[in-house]
Amino acid sequence: MIQRIHKGFSLIELLAIITIMGVLSVLVIPRLSFTQPDLFQSRVHLVQALNTARHTALFSSTRADRVQLSLSNNTISIRKNMVDINRSGVHYSNILLGNVRHEPQSILLSFNNLGETQAKKISLFLGDQREDIVIHSTGFVQ
Repeated sequence: MIQRIHKGFSLIELLAIITIMGVLSVLVIPRLSFTQPDLFQSRVHLVQALNTARHTALFSSTRADRVQLSLSNNTISIRKNMVDINRSGVHYSNILLGNVRHEPQSILLSFNNLGETQAKKISLFLGDQREDIVIHSTGFVQ
């Protein structure tokens, strides 16, 4: 009688392992989720808005144009000469994500036609995590 040596796993064994791994991942991954992405996304939204305001000011048609970015109640808005600007035909307004809060509570930055503004530091908070955004007088963001 010839003995057969089995090398490898059967299909049933592989399906059982995959099922167990799937159940464990469904249970474990939500517990490992961090709030950091909300804080990071909010930082990205704010930096994009600052860059949009700066570029709008740089490409203004006259020296008298003033572009303002305001941040209050977790809402970012950009205005040019006291009129809301549009981005792709839509009113530019962006909201910081989740429970992210910012200090100072209310911020108003004015950009001149050279893209310059007053230097400012904005801190974003989520729980005990903190992200600082430094705006230089040249309008560049760090």
